[in-house]
Amino acid sequence: MTKFISKSDAEDQFDDFLDEVNGDIHIGNLTYTTSQVLKEVDPIAYREEFLNWLDAENLTTDEDEADEDEDEE
Repeated sequence: MTKFISKSDAEDQFDDFLDEVNGDIHIGNLTYTTSQVLKEVDPIAYREEFLNWLDAENLTTDEDEADEDEDEE
């Protein structure tokens, strides 16, 4: 069952996932989150990983792709 989630909520959850799994990135005395670095350095890879994560979590940001509630079937 695929569940609808707003794009901003999905990106926030994905960023939290990336940051939790991979930790912070240190460059000199500076610290960045993994999600922040990936978005800036390789936005295409970020998008691909985001889409893979949506699939793995059975989520969609497209309301038309979401499964209807079981009660409505």
